[in-house]
Amino acid sequence: MMFLAVIALALCLVFALWYAISPQHLWRTFYSWRYRDREANEPSETTYFLQRVGGIVGSILAVIGIIVIIALALDGQAKEYERRKQLEGQQLQVQTVDHFPEA
Repeated sequence: MMFLAVIALALCLVFALWYAISPQHLWRTFYSWRYRDREANEPSETTYFLQRVGGIVGSILAVIGIIVIIALALDGQAKEYERRKQLEGQQLQVQTVDHFPEA
């Protein structure tokens, strides 16, 4: 599950970076086909600027999300390791008690 979340955020990161780096290319790729006169319907420079800002914010959020998910997964693995280690220690104590002769 964690792997899918990281893949999804990585995909979001790619699109956010695409928005940040070249919003014109993204518009031409995904939206220009809707119009007969593409040049007349192309967004303004302000729109492209705001898309760049959104792409930068989205990129930052995607990177933070990836870091948080990986950190939580590693923390969960560390806790699971400690829990297993503790259970093994309890099992060893039980086994050593079983070997003592009864008085």
